[in-house]
Amino acid sequence: MNKQSPFISIIMNCHNGEKYLNEAIDSVLNQTYINYEVIFFDNNSTDQSKEIFMKYKHLRLKYFFSNQTIPLYEARKKAIELANGDIFAFLDVDDKWKPSKLEIQIETFRDENIGLSCTNYFLLNERKKLVKKSFEKKIPNGFILNEALKMNYVGMSTLMISRKAYESLEYGFDKKFEIIGDYDLVLRLLVKWKLASVQEPLSYYRWHGNNLSIKKLKLNADELIYWVNCMKSKSDFSSKKNFKYLESHAYGLKGLSLILRNERLKAIKYLFLINNFYLLIKLLLFLSTPKFLISMIRS
Repeated sequence: MNKQSPFISIIMNCHNGEKYLNEAIDSVLNQTYINYEVIFFDNNSTDQSKEIFMKYKHLRLKYFFSNQTIPLYEARKKAIELANGDIFAFLDVDDKWKPSKLEIQIETFRDENIGLSCTNYFLLNERKKLVKKSFEKKIPNGFILNEALKMNYVGMSTLMISRKAYESLEYGFDKKFEIIGDYDLVLRLLVKWKLASVQEPLSYYRWHGNNLSIKKLKLNADELIYWVNCMKSKSDFSSKKNFKYLESHAYGLKGLSLILRNERLKAIKYLFLINNFYLLIKLLLFLSTPKFLISMIRS
């Protein structure tokens, strides 16, 4: 990696993202760090996404189109294959960055043992029109795999990965996943690479109805349960103290998704799979709470 001025490939995956696309692109072009390219991977959009992107006449902005809609993490993988950067950054089309984001975060890669970096970020609640900081406590640094098994500190639009770290993996983004593909990638990176974190919020994550759906909660739970079962045979993960916590968390999410679908009897069996007292009590509380109140809490 060029330590003086690393070249950054900004990966923007898009499928019908016209609503907030201008804000996302503007936040890139307003960056104080200028040694970058944008790999805009249009995943067969049928809205005005292409027309919006093409209005920006800038040599750093590179447009690629998929003739068929493919799974998100397959699309992320293909976008990286088109990238030329020393560092990969990611910006989803409904999110945006502060102007200093790249300039501040690129400095974290001065240590050759840093494979990935993240920052704190703001949550934009589209329903309540509120903005709040995602993490009030300090995001940890270093070899933090055990901590990351309990808490996902890395917002996708804050993530930066060195090419060296990404290419050291047996495989990159796993196209089997629809929800947890970024979390899976981060956990596998953290086996051998340090995380560098910036405590200042430098990105804005838009929290709206589409990422709060019951369908996505169920899929999140199913994918986490699948991931845990796959990794039980891998001591890099299963030997960590918080591996069991993640397993219980996955079962708790599965139980909650069933409760929200009015399948409370099915949810009860997951009580017996949770070995964390706090998560067990939490699921018991959800079981005794009316659905409309749970929906209000989650909004």
